[in-house]
Amino acid sequence: SALSELWAKEAWGQWTLIDPDYIKPHNIVRHAANDFHIGHFKVDVVKHFMEANYHNDYSVVAIPDSVTNDNNHLVKEAINAADFLVDATTTLEAPRDLSRKDDVPRLCSVFLTPSGCSSVLLLEDADRKVRLESLEAQYYRAIIEADWGATHLVGHQGSLFVGAGCRDISMILSNEAVLLHAATLARQVRLLRDQTEPCMRVWSSNLGTGAIVAQEIPVHKTVRTTSTVWQVIWDTGIQEKLRAIRKVHLPNETGGVVLGYIDQKLKAIYVVDVLPAPPDSDADPTGFTRGVDGLEASLQEVVRRTANIVGYIGEWHSHPPSVSAKPSQTDRCLIKKLSEILAQDGLPALMLIVGEAEFSLSVREI
Repeated sequence: SALSELWAKEAWGQWTLIDPDYIKPHNIVRHAANDFHIGHFKVDVVKHFMEANYHNDYSVVAIPDSVTNDNNHLVKEAINAADFLVDATTTLEAPRDLSRKDDVPRLCSVFLTPSGCSSVLLLEDADRKVRLESLEAQYYRAIIEADWGATHLVGHQGSLFVGAGCRDISMILSNEAVLLHAATLARQVRLLRDQTEPCMRVWSSNLGTGAIVAQEIPVHKTVRTTSTVWQVIWDTGIQEKLRAIRKVHLPNETGGVVLGYIDQKLKAIYVVDVLPAPPDSDADPTGFTRGVDGLEASLQEVVRRTANIVGYIGEWHSHPPSVSAKPSQTDRCLIKKLSEILAQDGLPALMLIVGEAEFSLSVREI
């Protein structure tokens, strides 16, 4: 509601608002709505405020439904007619579902972190070659690797959302923090909309001093690989990291674990990052056996930093020079055993092999 009010004051854009939610008593402390709006659809309330700025000179369309409801022709028509779509849903499924579609406009996702101390902007490029689902995975990698990621998602209340959102009644968040970040995001979205490149930015605020620090997250090209019924989404940043680790350990093989998450509905496996070989691993020019020293603690820290979203999804290892990246008989036996273990949680197993000039990805499930 704060973003909408700012853009309406600037007369920026001709907006269609899509949201099935309605105003509840706990929303009033942070929403533009007043207490007499309780029970009204949020889109109707925001539409009223946006249009009231300039009477009949500014028109807004409100659709009280889910943005992913393909059965509502009004939703589909609004999305197809738009040239830009801003996701502020606080959910994971909406931006993922939308980013998989080819008949939607350029997407931008904005949200606050659970503590209210940080805000995030993920923006696709104008040609949609790097989509929100890939940006989400790269954003998690930044959280895992960067110093600021240690406390970035502190305060989350579950694994279904990026963090606790506006629908969580127990959420404690100052409206001052909402407006602070809304102003930053509103301006950034408006300015970046005119640029063609993808963008990922994080703003961290010190609520005591008012200082804000901006972090620019590098965006890498998306790589999509299909294996059986699964599509694996990763990026050139992970490829560069794997090549660098392999090069350091030559002439020996090396390896480690693959970090990511799996969307059963979309049949998609998102590779977020890789961990190097634990110190108790065994390696030589003809083989590699991964150790376990310190691995459990590393995995727990990954899960903690990413609000229970990113975790173990498989194994990776390198092959020596002049050897293909295709799985060997030993590799095939390993992924078979791995798939039997992960099947207990209803998950597929992934194996990634790094060769001299190529990669191979294998997915297997029971």
